[in-house]
Amino acid sequence: MALCSARVADAAGPTAAPRAPLPVVHAPSHVRLVLAVPHVAPAPDVVQPAATSPQQQQQEQEEHYETLEVMADEAIKDLKLRMLNRGFRRPPGTGCLVFGDLDEHVRAGLVRASPAPGSDFLHIFAPAAAVESVSVRTLLREFSLSSGAGGSPAGAGAWPLVVAAPRRAAAAAAPAGANAASAAAPPPPPPAEAAATSAVVHLLVHKSARVAWRHMGNDTFELSISSPAETTTAKDLMRKVEDATGLSLRDGQHQLVYGSQVLEATRPLADYGITKGAVLKLLPVQPAAAAPAGDDGADGAAPRDTLPDGSPRLESPLHSLHEHWKRARAGLAEGHAPRLAPAGTGGCYFLLDEEGRPTAVFKPNDEEPLAANNPRGRAAPPPPSPIHLGGAWTFPAPPPPRTTGAAAAGGEAAIAAGAVAPGEGLRRGLRPGEGAVREVAAFVLDHGNFSGVPPTAMVQLEVGRGVAGAGEAPAAKVGSLQTFVAAESDCEERGVSAFSAREVHKIAILDLRLGNTDRNGSNILARRGGADGGWELVPIDHGCCLPDSFEDISFEWSWWPQAELPFDEAARAYIAALDADKDAATLAAHGLPVRPECLRVLRVCTMVLKKGAAAGLTPAQIAGVVSREGPGRSPVERMHALAAARASAEAGGAPEAAREAAYLRHMGALVDELLADDFVLENAGQLLL
Repeated sequence: MALCSARVADAAGPTAAPRAPLPVVHAPSHVRLVLAVPHVAPAPDVVQPAATSPQQQQQEQEEHYETLEVMADEAIKDLKLRMLNRGFRRPPGTGCLVFGDLDEHVRAGLVRASPAPGSDFLHIFAPAAAVESVSVRTLLREFSLSSGAGGSPAGAGAWPLVVAAPRRAAAAAAPAGANAASAAAPPPPPPAEAAATSAVVHLLVHKSARVAWRHMGNDTFELSISSPAETTTAKDLMRKVEDATGLSLRDGQHQLVYGSQVLEATRPLADYGITKGAVLKLLPVQPAAAAPAGDDGADGAAPRDTLPDGSPRLESPLHSLHEHWKRARAGLAEGHAPRLAPAGTGGCYFLLDEEGRPTAVFKPNDEEPLAANNPRGRAAPPPPSPIHLGGAWTFPAPPPPRTTGAAAAGGEAAIAAGAVAPGEGLRRGLRPGEGAVREVAAFVLDHGNFSGVPPTAMVQLEVGRGVAGAGEAPAAKVGSLQTFVAAESDCEERGVSAFSAREVHKIAILDLRLGNTDRNGSNILARRGGADGGWELVPIDHGCCLPDSFEDISFEWSWWPQAELPFDEAARAYIAALDADKDAATLAAHGLPVRPECLRVLRVCTMVLKKGAAAGLTPAQIAGVVSREGPGRSPVERMHALAAARASAEAGGAPEAAREAAYLRHMGALVDELLADDFVLENAGQLLL
């Protein structure tokens, strides 16, 4: 901002001479901020030629303003403008929104003189005297401008950048008979009040930007403009090329060049217009196709359309995600770039169809919370540097495990405390990079789509240049692809009493089976269209399922009144048919790598659900067995410790399979003892041992 201010002040100096505009390279931006400053009126003794035609009069009015673009060399990501309410109008057919009063000829001239006069931009004009503050954020910095407009009479607040620009042609326009001394003398600058009153703030907003406004009270409102979140930088691209080719490019000897521009490491690729130039391919990630039945494996055999367990492959029209996958591929081919979701802790991208409408959701496994390429500043800290000691390299010992306070609580609190163990995710029992597999696992294990998990599959998003050179490997991201679900809201945005018991119970069955550690109202969508015309609940965000421990299992629905009602007959029949061993085989058939410790949690949680439902327990009561309701351990944690000790004493030297069988046998006996023993059900539906 100091640079911009110096430019205007220099131009307004008493000895300033006419000169060519400073060369400025405009970085493509979805919102641009221009200050239109009035020229200084000529001195009274300077004779001005009278305008002889309406066209000359119009040109005179249009040339009355000098324009200056703020931060022209950087892309503005977010802008907030707070101003007094002076009314607004939208002249038809102009693509303009005008707050307060502004002469039509001046407005038209400012549009023509703007750095982006095309039809893809909305032009917003506001008097600087009515603007209280402007906050701007670019990729590199943040700053604010403010005036006294909110606390002083209109026009009394002087903006730091609202200064008068010279009437450059005043002296040159004087007739031959005019007084030479008077013509050469510079006119006196106007008072600050006059400059602030007539200066104009001009915003150019691209049609793809997000625009919102809200009333702030005291007859003021705030206008917020945000660019689509495209934050991939040249440094990120160089790292992807290194990963794909094995070359070392960040050695100071290489540069990325697009056209004739050298790409700066910290600037987003969108600033260079690269987003639509990239070629993106969406490919399925599945086990290798087997030859058709009866084929001897000879070359040229056609691949089967099914996975080893008989379910359709993503390329098959029978797969429930197939059509959305095709639309996403078509949208990428049309140049529609993935859009980063505005909320969340990891990389979650909306993929668009050919018409630019959301059709699928892509979650790369390397952009999950605490993963290496997390786009929201939540990447894991780098591993400790090795130390050369005694002639050998050694690594520092990892930090001690979390035990108390915020560190023991896990999740965001542990991150803030700097106590996340190496390789640990936001929830205990999970690791960064495993979330995409769990998103797919939740759909695969939702037999018959009983719980309504949207169709999901593993895919690979390849980024190439259109025509690949010999031996050139494209950069790729592997992650989950899920059908985009349009919904009226999520469950945090409306009262839960509107939902039927069956809709809540179907979510509960899924979460209890998978040991969900992150079920809350924001990841349950609510939409109209249930069997009875009521609300249908759609569970999403299953990256925190199937942990390797029982510590962080929790469900928000366990406090809802529907969870205190017993399962209906259809739910009990579905639960009775569950088979955790078959589920583990299904995950393997889909090529989903789930660690053995996580499969143990799946087996135990399925066991507790089946035995609890058969004993007549409600979802809330079963949740009280597998989740913590206080500072102590949950019942399932205590049973786990006891079963592990008994199995170790019984089969400590036996093979792993025998030890696991002994553990599950003891665990089943402990669950039976729990259900057969006397217990108290509190009115909240929680189980106390």
